[in-house]
Amino acid sequence: VPVWLGAQKVDNDALAVGLLDTMNITYPDNDFTHRQEQNEEGSSRLQFDYKRTIEETVYRYRISILHVGEFGYMVAAWTTRNEEHVDAILNDAMKRVKITAPKSFTLKSTQHFSNQDLKNQGHILNQAGLFYFKAEEYERALPLFRAANAIDSTNSDRINNVLLTLSRLKRPKDGLEFLAAQPKKLLENPDFLSFKAYFLNKSSQTDEAITNYAKVFSSGYRSDEEFEDYIDLLITTRQYDRALTEVGQYLQAGDSLPVRLLNADI
Repeated sequence: VPVWLGAQKVDNDALAVGLLDTMNITYPDNDFTHRQEQNEEGSSRLQFDYKRTIEETVYRYRISILHVGEFGYMVAAWTTRNEEHVDAILNDAMKRVKITAPKSFTLKSTQHFSNQDLKNQGHILNQAGLFYFKAEEYERALPLFRAANAIDSTNSDRINNVLLTLSRLKRPKDGLEFLAAQPKKLLENPDFLSFKAYFLNKSSQTDEAITNYAKVFSSGYRSDEEFEDYIDLLITTRQYDRALTEVGQYLQAGDSLPVRLLNADI
């Protein structure tokens, strides 16, 4: 499985997360053994063995994650033979693989990517971004999420990943710029409109934030935490009657202890 990474900086472990996910294999996992790493000028390799059972059949794998220039590759060999024969079979299979592709790729050459290539590329970059996001390495996650979004800008999960990462990085201006670059129809989605309200609030654009929060919650959107932010803005601007009305309408749609407690604050 190949993937073009371009200028993205991706560690082998993050690359493994994305590539292995294409085989429905979760990484890291206790079932990975015999881990080996090898680094050479311009390339690196992460190799390990893996075992899983599918429909009562035991599959034994040897998997290499290669990072060569601008490209990443997953090379996997597997067998259902008994354990005593595994090493010889898998070693022979892996020795037969040679990577002959160039280490770099000109932008014009992207026209040669198939739809499946692009689908894999976007998925792998997004999964690698999630690896860094879960480790709270948001600066490393963000460019990968942006690259994945650029491949498929209609994927709502990838848009959400970019917005959530920008919020964790406390970059409201960048969040508003990213939203402004999206199709207007996107903001019909309450999830993304709530991000806009949040970024406006953090940019001290209070009136615009209130307007957008009002639009979000009038659609039936539910989020106690974000609703509290909305009510706090109304309290800050001394719109107490409006705040009480909004709380009453929110509770009519469903009970919430934190929101009921807002009545006391108002």
